[in-house]
Amino acid sequence: MTFPVAVPRSPAIVLLAASALAGSPSLAAPPGPAHAAASEASVAGHYYLSGVMETGSELLLREDGTFEWYISYGALDRFAKGRWSREGASVILKPDGPDDAKPLYAPLGAEPWDLQAEQALLRQQAEEAADAVAARCPFLAGWADIAVTPVPTIDEAATVPVSRESLRRKAAETLQTALLTRNRAAMLARRALDAPSPEANEAVGKAFAAWFDARAAAQSAAGEAYLPDPDLAEPELPAPCIAPETPDAADIPREQWTGGIAVRVLDPVREQTANHVRVTLRHADGQEEQIETGSGGLAIRPGTPDSPVVAVGLSAPYAPGRDASFRIEPASDTVLSFSIDGGQLEQAPFESMRLRIVGQDLAPDIFEGKGLYRRAR
Repeated sequence: MTFPVAVPRSPAIVLLAASALAGSPSLAAPPGPAHAAASEASVAGHYYLSGVMETGSELLLREDGTFEWYISYGALDRFAKGRWSREGASVILKPDGPDDAKPLYAPLGAEPWDLQAEQALLRQQAEEAADAVAARCPFLAGWADIAVTPVPTIDEAATVPVSRESLRRKAAETLQTALLTRNRAAMLARRALDAPSPEANEAVGKAFAAWFDARAAAQSAAGEAYLPDPDLAEPELPAPCIAPETPDAADIPREQWTGGIAVRVLDPVREQTANHVRVTLRHADGQEEQIETGSGGLAIRPGTPDSPVVAVGLSAPYAPGRDASFRIEPASDTVLSFSIDGGQLEQAPFESMRLRIVGQDLAPDIFEGKGLYRRAR
């Protein structure tokens, strides 16, 4: 049986008992003398949890005294391995702690700067540009969250027929209103950029909300009049408030690529990447630069350095005291990959677990007397 390895996503497993156990059947009374003889038999084997709602768990007790344990409940997946022992009619599980003696980071190799790296750089630069736009133009925030309900242009309850000409006049009027509203929104955006203030930002927000409503009304009126949908572009924003689109690196000649040094940190066992790893690039001329991994576990220093990188330092706020430094072959326009052993950063889901021997099965002490690990037969 291959046990899944999962990264902890919530507190210790004992915290799920209250919600997971509602309606679960209680175990029988503690085993009497009839069970004592059975407890003498080997308890090594493979067990599956039953009797706990919406919770799956497995326990593997090996004859060499080691165990593996896995549990899944909702968004929580936990895994533990360690040693087990017998104490009378009970089995005691003691999970292993993190092995601080093993290196946390390890080099995985280097590759030339490629299309994927260039595209990642372009994406990073676009994100930085978008952040700069948001800082310059805070009144842009929240526009995408404005819900618009089209305003009916005809009273559906009216019994008097409406002429086609009336509908077209209504469509023209609502279109003109939409155009005026759009111009006002653009004007207020320019004013807010030139003279920023909370009041100016609020005025822009209201103007754009009015524009969305007016555009919806114009589109609805055009439909009622059997006219084509009006071509109403978004308000023209000031140039500093327009974020550039991310270019496609494949459309850029290779000789025009920016290039650079990229450092990727990932956990290959868990198939996850590591964010917020601080990377120190040490150049041959003694200079140092600091970058940090973000999306995809990637940290990028754009541009070919004047002096090649000869060493890389790695540290993370969630791994204090586990910093590492690696000498590398002089690198320029290179993607450097390092592994991180995420298992060393996990806290054991429990300090100790006692399971009573109940015939061929085991009763854990972490589910308030409910649930049973049944031996695979």
